[in-house]
Amino acid sequence: MESGVKSVSLGTYHSCAVSNSGGVKCWGHNGAGQLGDGSRSHRKNAVEVIGLLNGVSKLALGSYHSCALLLTGGVKCWGQGSSGQLGNGTRPLFGQDLPTEVTGLDSGVKAISAGGTIIDGQTCALLNSGKVKCWGANIDGQLGNGTTTNALTPTDVVNISSDVVSISGGNSFNCAASSTGVVKCWGENFGNELGSGSISSLAQPLPIQVGKIFGEISSLASGGSHSCLVDSVGETICWGRNYEGQLGTGTDEASRDPSAIKALGTNVAKVAAGGSHTCALMKTGDLKCWGYNERGQLGDGSKISSSRPVSVIGPHP
Repeated sequence: MESGVKSVSLGTYHSCAVSNSGGVKCWGHNGAGQLGDGSRSHRKNAVEVIGLLNGVSKLALGSYHSCALLLTGGVKCWGQGSSGQLGNGTRPLFGQDLPTEVTGLDSGVKAISAGGTIIDGQTCALLNSGKVKCWGANIDGQLGNGTTTNALTPTDVVNISSDVVSISGGNSFNCAASSTGVVKCWGENFGNELGSGSISSLAQPLPIQVGKIFGEISSLASGGSHSCLVDSVGETICWGRNYEGQLGTGTDEASRDPSAIKALGTNVAKVAAGGSHTCALMKTGDLKCWGYNERGQLGDGSKISSSRPVSVIGPHP
């Protein structure tokens, strides 16, 4: 895919892109069929996802599964499905290598998110109505429906407002931001993923409020065990696990309260989170990253992890 790409999404070991024409191509690891080309062959080059040659708006990739939001407002998923993360009512133990429709979501969806680990996964959808539905693994309550039972089809997230504007998913937790600046998270909390300020590390099967109201939120992203957002003034605020400095606060101490990254000021336009690193697109067009860097994921020419933002080297379109 040399040109004509509209957006790109990343899983743990695979990547997918949406073209300007609405088609999807994927590449990388394919042991669970997450590339959607009808095979289990790993791919070094991009291959077309069968049945998604056009009509796709956005993508969301978990560790080993992939989902597409269609222009019609419907959702299709493929790849690992042992926890029900494909949302089609089945549990294909060896994965699904072709896209299948998510039950009950053939229209009315405006955003999707996906998360999970090597052994499980979950998916969520934000509806045009402002409500949120999730499905898949739920051992830590990451579906937000008050139970810890896996769901093979979409279930309603409860204890949440009906004016949600964005959602994000991590390893075993999810977060949602409302139009009023309230963020709620649910699921695993061993690494303070929920940001509630509580000293308890117990998982929460119901959404609880992150310990601050942020005003209008322009960007929300969750990594493996941490989350970051950009607030109405362009400040970046993070919480959760911080072993690799992924919160960008200059330390490796986890934060159960949202903490601003002072070094970035109020100049951030958008934030993105990986497993243990985070990156920000500045309003100037520059890129800055922080956190784990053993594979060079910070882009600063080194393999040294950093608990403070560093500049990505190279031209930025």
